[in-house]
Parts: sequence; structure tokens; C-alpha cells
Amino acid sequence: MASDNRNFGFRVPGGMQRIDYYGIMRDVAANRVVIILLAIAMGLFAFSYKSLTYHPQYETEAVFVVSNTGTSNNVYLNTQSAQETAANFQGVLNSNVLRKAVAEELGMKSFEGSANARCIEGTNLMVLTVRADNPRTSYSEMKGILENYKDVSSKIIGNVVLTTLRAPVVPSEPANPMNAVKPAILTALLTALLLILLLGFMSLKATTIRTEYDIVDKLDVNRLVTIAHEKYNEDLDSLLITDPTVSFHYVETIQKLARRVMSRMDAKGAKSILITSVMANEGKSTVAANMAIAMAQSNKKVILMDCDFRNPSQAGILRLQDVEFKDLGGYLVDGKDVAKLPVFMAQTGLIVILNKQPYANSTELLSSKAFKALLGACIRNADYVVIDTSPMAFVADAEEMISEIDMSALVIRQDVSEARDINDAVDVLRYSTDSMIGCIFNDVLLPSRGRSGAYGYGGSYGYGGSYGSYGDE
Repeated sequence: MASDNRNFGFRVPGGMQRIDYYGIMRDVAANRVVIILLAIAMGLFAFSYKSLTYHPQYETEAVFVVSNTGTSNNVYLNTQSAQETAANFQGVLNSNVLRKAVAEELGMKSFEGSANARCIEGTNLMVLTVRADNPRTSYSEMKGILENYKDVSSKIIGNVVLTTLRAPVVPSEPANPMNAVKPAILTALLTALLLILLLGFMSLKATTIRTEYDIVDKLDVNRLVTIAHEKYNEDLDSLLITDPTVSFHYVETIQKLARRVMSRMDAKGAKSILITSVMANEGKSTVAANMAIAMAQSNKKVILMDCDFRNPSQAGILRLQDVEFKDLGGYLVDGKDVAKLPVFMAQTGLIVILNKQPYANSTELLSSKAFKALLGACIRNADYVVIDTSPMAFVADAEEMISEIDMSALVIRQDVSEARDINDAVDVLRYSTDSMIGCIFNDVLLPSRGRSGAYGYGGSYGYGGSYGSYGDE
């Protein structure tokens, strides 16, 4: 179908979608396993790093009531004294004299922990804390401070009296408990987000054809129609417009394609058209079969020739595997039984010339006098001849045939072939003046449709990896 208002994304005039947001989301979703695994891996790394670098700290605390000698009942003065004492006491705690005295008393080389004094706001309570790597060290250094601070701070503290409200105890738990789970989760989420953004950016910058706008912007070829992705009955193993389960929109699009092709062929007096693609798995054979059927349904005599000798698929698409016929390749090799070549499909009125088996010497067969004579006979005796040939990226079959064909069309499946390769193929097809009729944008995924049950790529009428023989010549 042509442009559909259900597509998301920014649109240019004519309803064409500039950015394939749905395609970007599809690409990200296709890599969801990689995203999840890498996010988990980075989360585990963060957890391990946090665990290995964790150093527990144990804190001992003592609380004192601060009061001035002779003014113990003056709350304001006591509160003010507590603030001043805490500030002065912090200086005492940081002094080397006190630290050295405590270390010598404990038989240590140096004071290992850190000490801090603070006043509880609005009260005359002072809190003294000592933090160290070992709970026993923390407690011992606290005791050492309490036993030695008077000798060091008598002049600084003056008339202040410190009364112990809560004595220090040996800490049983770290003051800084390890929390490696939260950093691990945050790292995993951040990794996933960065990967999603990276994949989205790479998808956005992809040079494949993803939207109708890409055809206008990147390709030197006109678009005949856009064929939306269509689910099909998997039991039938192929997609034909004659199937009652096929959607109206799909049938309508194929019929529109047939009308446009016939109109342009008639305008130039053309009778033969070659259907090809750049890569395998672009659906050219399914498009060729359905277009030929639609042409035949217009009360025209149409011959469909399966000239994809490397991976013949029309017999499977048209469900004629069990019908007796002469292989086109076999005829070109032995020159016998030409009358057994054509198969007439009564339901559609289509005449087909098929292959059941692949032939490695496809270019040689297509350049033979026998093939040219057969093609000429078909053109003379039919209104239209539709030729399905091999993808252009693998063999030169289409190039070999183009001089014998009136027109050609290129099937472009969404997000498969690079724009540069498509333009190269278009240039080749235009070798014969005015022979390139346009392109068919195929299997275009719309937001309301899924690709499960996708038609035709990998079944009997698709390629499914069968092109491994290409390049053997």
C-alpha cells in the first residue's frame, strides 16, 4: 500500500514518513538479549568492584553533658558553652599531642582512626566519635582520648565540666554498611540505556531503505507501490492473492501494481518485464507471481517464467510441485519436450514455465540461443511475459537478460539492501534505454502489524539460505 497514516514519525509532504521510529524500536528490540546480557554483566562488574574496594569502618560514640562551673543551671550559658567546647575539642582531637599520647598508651605506632566532636544543636550535649578500620581499635582509641584529653585541653576547655551521659562501647556493626546492590542496579540500567541509545543511533544512520521518504531521498528510481507486510496461512506455505485469507489491502495493492505496470508497458509497446532484487529474501518471486496472476485476471494472456535458476521457487509459491512439467533448465540443456514446458493454471488463467531444481550454469543457460528463441516465442504469443530472475548481488543473470527484455522492476524489501547497492542495480537495469519501470517497496512493516507469520521469506517460495551456491562459479 502507499503511505499509511498509521505510520509514526515526522512526515514530509505527501504523507511520507521521514524517520522510521517503529523500525528503530524494532532494531533495538531485536538486540534485546544483547542489551540485557551486557547490562547484567556491567551490573555484576559494578557489584564485584564495590565489594572488592569496600573497607568497613567501625565507629564508637560517647555523649557528654557540657556545663560551666557555678552556672550549671543556666541553660543558655550551658548551650553556648557546649557549642564552643565542641569547636575547641575538635582542635584538641586534631592535635598531634593528643594523638601521640593515645598511640603511646595503646602501644601503636600512630593514631589509626579519625576523631570528631560535635554539639547537638539547641542542647548542651556534645557527641564524641572515633572511627577506625577495626571495632576494637575504635573503642581503644576512644578510651585513650577520654583518659588523656584533660592533660592536653585543660587551658582550652577552661571551667567547662564534661559529664558522661553515654559511655562508649565496642561497635558490633560497620558504620558504613556495604551497599553494592544499588550501584549494581544503577550501572545495569545506565548500561542498558546507553546501549539502547547507541543502537537507536546506529539504526537511524542505517543506509538501508526503511521508509518511502528514503526512496525519494536516497534512490534514483520511482516507486510503483508500497506493499505492506502481510500475514499468511502457514499451512499453505506461500502467499497468493487468490487465497481467501489474504487481506483486502494486500490484494488491492497487488492489483494496483499490475494496473500500473500494464499501463506503462502499454504506453511503450512493451510486452516483457523482468522482476529482480538486489539481495535474497526480498520477496521478488512472491511479488512476480502475484503480479502475474493479477495481470491474468484482467483477461490478458500472461506467461510467468521462473528464470531464477539458482533457487527456483515459483513452483512452490504457486503450489505446483506435484504437477508434471518439463524443467525450463532441462529444456535448455537437452532441447527436448518443449510442449511440456507450459503449465496452465485454470483458476487464474496464468501460464507458467517453471523449474524444480537449481542449475549452477544459469548465466550460460540464459545466454543460449535456445532461451532467446523460447523467450521470443513467449513474447509473440502472449500479452505480457513476467520473468522472475536471480538477485543481482549474487550472479549476473539479470544483466545477461536485460538486453532481451522490454522493461524491468526492482523489488526492495524494507531494511534489507543498502541504498548504494540498490542504485548500482538500478544503473545496470537502465543499461537498456527506458527499461527501468520503477521499484516495488515490499514487506513494509506498519505499527499495527507484527512480523510473526511473515510471508514468504524462508519457506518454499523464499530463499531461506539456499543462495549458498552463489559464488561457486
